Amino acid sequence: MDTIEAFFGKLADFLWGDWLLFALVNLVWSVQDVALGLLIIPNILALICMGPRVRQTIKEFLNPQNGYVGSEERVK
Repeated sequence: MDTIEAFFGKLADFLWGDWLLFALVNLVWSVQDVALGLLIIPNILALICMGPRVRQTIKEFLNPQNGYVGSEERVK
């Protein structure tokens, strides 16, 4: 009886010892991957929606008539 208990004790330790820790770490990383994927979606939508406004603002900023860039006076 001691041999069987010793065998199943080592088998249970093998199955649930390192493997349980490995499974929990994989579960944590999977949850983190899903959460990061869900956080990326609104950011991509914001980039797509704000693209024309950013392009317009950059065009306005680089226009020499507005005085932002290329003006005669320089701040010292």
